[in-house]
Amino acid sequence: MRKTRLTITLMACIFLFTACKSKKNDSYDDILEDAKQETKSITEITNEEHELSDLDLCNLKFDDASLIIPEGVENIPVLKCEYYNDSPEQLEETVLEIAKQFSPEKEIDKDKLMYVYGSYDGKEYKNVETKYYETPDDIKKKREYLRYHDGTTCVLLYRTSYMMELTHSRYVAECLDEKEDLNFGTRALYAGNCAKTYNILEDGIPDVSYELEGGQVSLEEAVKLAEEFYDGKIPFVGSPYLENKVSTIDVYKLENGRYYYQIFMATYYNNVIFNTEEGVYYVREDGNSRPFVDKHKLSIIRKGTVDYIWSCAHNYEGVVEDNSVTEFITPEYACRLLSSQISEEQIFNVDEIEIVYQTDFCYGKENEEDVSEIQYVRCHPVYRFIVNSPQLSGYNKLYFFVDAITGQVSCNYD
Repeated sequence: MRKTRLTITLMACIFLFTACKSKKNDSYDDILEDAKQETKSITEITNEEHELSDLDLCNLKFDDASLIIPEGVENIPVLKCEYYNDSPEQLEETVLEIAKQFSPEKEIDKDKLMYVYGSYDGKEYKNVETKYYETPDDIKKKREYLRYHDGTTCVLLYRTSYMMELTHSRYVAECLDEKEDLNFGTRALYAGNCAKTYNILEDGIPDVSYELEGGQVSLEEAVKLAEEFYDGKIPFVGSPYLENKVSTIDVYKLENGRYYYQIFMATYYNNVIFNTEEGVYYVREDGNSRPFVDKHKLSIIRKGTVDYIWSCAHNYEGVVEDNSVTEFITPEYACRLLSSQISEEQIFNVDEIEIVYQTDFCYGKENEEDVSEIQYVRCHPVYRFIVNSPQLSGYNKLYFFVDAITGQVSCNYD
C-alpha cells in the first residue's frame, strides 16, 4: 500500500509542477534570488501585516486564507535530534519493560518476545519470526520489527523508524467484537462508524461526554488522559524534549451502542508544531529519500484506560539547536515561490498557511543484507500551504511546502 500511495503522490507532483517551469518572467530562480535578499527574522514576520490577498498570482488565491505564525517565538532553530542507539540486548530489555508498564497483569513472559525479519526464497518475500533467545546475531541485523504478544498485551517496534504500536489486544478484541490478531494485536482504529469529530486545537474542549466501556467519559477527561500518557515516561511514546497536545478526537459508535475515542496528537518543540501531513522524508547517505508519516494516535475504549497507541518515532533523547540561521523567507515570497512551481492550468484557493517543523529522518547507507538504523533526525521550518477543496478529481486536500530557509518547494495530498 505504501508503494502505491507514493507512486500516486509522485504522479500528482509531476502533474502539478510542470507547466510553470518554462516561464521566463518571474521564474523560480529569479524569485528565490530576490527572496534571499529580503529575508526577515521571525519577530519581524510576526509583527508585520501580510496582505496575501493582494498578491497578483495566476494560480493561487488567498481571499480567505489564514496565516499562522508560532506565538512567542523569537527564532526557529534547525534541530539535530539525537535518536535511540542502544544495542539489540538493551533494546530487548526496553521492549520487555514497555510491555510490563502497559500490561494490565504487570507480568511478562520473555519467551513471547519475537524477532521478525524478511526473507526472500527466490519466488516470494515472507516475514519470518524467531524467538529472541533463539535468534543468531546475524539474523538480528535483518530485523524488521520486534514483537511481544502474550495474548493480552502486544508491543510492536519497527526498526527503521522506531514507530511503535501498543495494544491491550484481548480487551480491544472483546470490546470491538472482533477476533484477536495474534500477530499485530487488535488495532483500535476506525472501528464502527464515526459519529462526531472535535477539533480540540482550534475549538477548545466542549463539555461533552460519551458512554464508553465502563461508563461515561468526558472529552476533558479523554484529553487529560491522552496528554499524560504522552509525557515521555514510556520509551518510544513521546519525548521529554517535546510537547504533545490533543489535536482532534474522532468519536466512533460501535454496534453495541457504546462509543470509543480515537485521538490524534500534535507534537511541538518550543511552540512550533511538527508537520503531520505526510511531508516527512527518510534521507539516506546514498541520496534516496522516502515519505514517512509521523502522526501520533491513540484510542480510549474503556473508561480510564488507553487501550491502543500508535507512536511515530519522536522519542528524541537529546536536541541540539542550530541558531546560525536567524532570518527566513517571508510569507509573500513563499507564496510567489510556490506559484512559480505549480501548474497555471488550475487556480488553487489556499485556506491556511502555517510555519511548521518538517522532519528528515537521516539514515546511513542501506544494503541488501542490513536495513540501516536512524542516525539522527533533522527538523527545519517550512511554510505549509493547505488547500481544502482543490477541485481535482480524487483529491480532498492538497499540501504544499516551501522551505523557509532554502525555498525548496514540495507537494503532497490527501
